[in-house]
Amino acid sequence: MAKLILKHNLQVIATHELVEGTTVNIGRKEGNDLMVEHLTVSGTHAKIDALNEGYLLSDLRSKNGTTVNGKRIEGSHWLADGDIIGIGTHTLTFSVSGDEEAFGIAEGSSHDATAVLDMDELMK
Repeated sequence: MAKLILKHNLQVIATHELVEGTTVNIGRKEGNDLMVEHLTVSGTHAKIDALNEGYLLSDLRSKNGTTVNGKRIEGSHWLADGDIIGIGTHTLTFSVSGDEEAFGIAEGSSHDATAVLDMDELMK
């Protein structure tokens, strides 16, 4: 099952499972499936549709835009395992591999864990 890992300043804040056939609404307003409380995040910022064909991220005309792996998307973008989604000052790591340890979450650990990233490796 696919999962989103919400981080701010490399600190894990929350995780959210993506269930096939559903939509996850992301934004600052109450009522979103995944609330990201920060002024850089629009009230209804983006959504992810979990479809048979895959996972489709759509920017909902947010003020600050949505990025995938550092590149701003226009409209919609099909997600791949390990993609890093930028929402304001927060990131969402998209994982279908189930390897939470690779993203800084060990089984049974608290969400206060910090992942250490090798920036040289990320820039390759």
